[in-house]
Amino acid sequence: MKFFNIDQHISVIYDMQHLFRELGHQVHDWSISNHTWVLNKEKKSIPLLENDNWKRMIKSKLWNEFFKQYQQELKDYDGFIACYSPMFAMLYQKFDRPVIINIPIRYEHPFSFDRHDWKRFNKFLVQGVDDGRIILVANNAYDKYYTEYFLDREVVHIPSMCDYYQKEYSGGNSGFICFSRQKRKGLSARAMDKDEALGQKYSTEDLIKFSGIIHFPYQVSFMSLFEQYAMNLPLFFPSQDFLMELYARGDDILKEASWYRYFGRKPGSLIRGRGPHDPNDYTDLESVRHWIRFADYYDVSWMPFVQLFHSLSHLNSLMETCDSAALSKRMKSFNVLRKQKIINLWRDIINHRM
Repeated sequence: MKFFNIDQHISVIYDMQHLFRELGHQVHDWSISNHTWVLNKEKKSIPLLENDNWKRMIKSKLWNEFFKQYQQELKDYDGFIACYSPMFAMLYQKFDRPVIINIPIRYEHPFSFDRHDWKRFNKFLVQGVDDGRIILVANNAYDKYYTEYFLDREVVHIPSMCDYYQKEYSGGNSGFICFSRQKRKGLSARAMDKDEALGQKYSTEDLIKFSGIIHFPYQVSFMSLFEQYAMNLPLFFPSQDFLMELYARGDDILKEASWYRYFGRKPGSLIRGRGPHDPNDYTDLESVRHWIRFADYYDVSWMPFVQLFHSLSHLNSLMETCDSAALSKRMKSFNVLRKQKIINLWRDIINHRM
């Protein structure tokens, strides 16, 4: 089968291209991301979507103009894929083809702060799912349950694999790289700040030389995490309790888990979801704790061997005692099984729902 995609994010669809190729399918994408250089991809010019026009898709009904402009060029595709942002699925509604939406972020972007447009997007998605035209997938458990919370429709969880770099941990004792949005006092000298050690631009070859990667996460799921896990790099994250301790005292952590917090909006979703824990009420610590358990780095079924630290002193101790080579070896063995499970899940989607 042949699939077509327009995307603002390079790695989600790039990963799908590689996985679908192994299944005997093609994915052709037009990337409008400003980061195409990272994967040596060409940035596509689509005037209809430039200058933030895509954010007004519902109000402008861009799918009518898109169909008129690209009907002939896209007529031979068997289906479409939307990733970032999921609302790009609306572009394809006049083509009468199935659409896979692979959700890597809070699905309603950019409608989070417009109740009317958010509800209209929900209606579009629910109707599409019920008609069998739209297949909802999320590459992380958080966005699976987040989307289900607002849509009341099933979302299939299929993690990203991201083994396209074909690189892996190379051993050595070069210390640990720390990814954090703020300076961390109290860490041993073995933990080096990412920007100071690597700068803003770095390669996978730079990363795999280190003994491990420490994350004070800005998000519940991010593509570089999938890439690092696929490279068998030992990974270190705060435990749920320690993460909540940092969060409660105003640490710059999980800043992008909710669009409402990221853009400095009043906490609380504009539309109601199912259940008592509003994922966008970022000031409600009980709600935050409820939702962070779905973060990728706490998902032991898909990411075992992630090392959790309960304090900075515990992290310092882990860095001294961790056998990074042995840990990486266990990750490498699991990644073989992990990829096969991911391939099988996509095969099931394509064979039984397309």
